[in-house]
Amino acid sequence: NRAGLIPMLTERFAIIQSKVMPRWSDDERENAYRAAAAVAGTEAVVRLWAERGFRETVEELVQLHRFALGD
Repeated sequence: NRAGLIPMLTERFAIIQSKVMPRWSDDERENAYRAAAAVAGTEAVVRLWAERGFRETVEELVQLHRFALGD
């Protein structure tokens, strides 16, 4: 976080998102907006995790993020 690398994570995730994220809808516009929100949310979650000193395990982080996404 202090090194300013979280935006790089966001950039890389945006590149691979089509391979790792489900299609939620047949409407490409809906998929594009939801994917953009998920990428931005992932950056925010990782940033918060870093700010909190990485107290949660990766597994806990995944579960918390899934909860936040409504899964």
